[in-house]
Amino acid sequence: MAKFKKKRYKFTDEIVTTDMIISVVSGTLGFLLILGAFIYSIVKKGNVGFPTGAMVLSGGLIGLLGLIFSIFSYRNTDGGVLMKRFSLILNLINLFIPVFLFVKFR
Repeated sequence: MAKFKKKRYKFTDEIVTTDMIISVVSGTLGFLLILGAFIYSIVKKGNVGFPTGAMVLSGGLIGLLGLIFSIFSYRNTDGGVLMKRFSLILNLINLFIPVFLFVKFR
């Protein structure tokens, strides 16, 4: 007989809520759309019209959707707080940029 028993360690994964996943994906997609609009505007040297405005507007709307999901994920007790904060800040940035551009260049 063995003197020592082998201890079996169990590692559990941190629970990730689906609201948080949707929020992070939509925040990243909205940020990439806004960043793409800025790059497109720089390449065209400011001679842009509807495509850039549509990209910034859709990035802001996707940010609004992500903000709603991040608020729902914040209310849930499961999941990591760091990712929840990241998604909330990213979606707030996605909402701030179109509003700032609208107010500044109106």
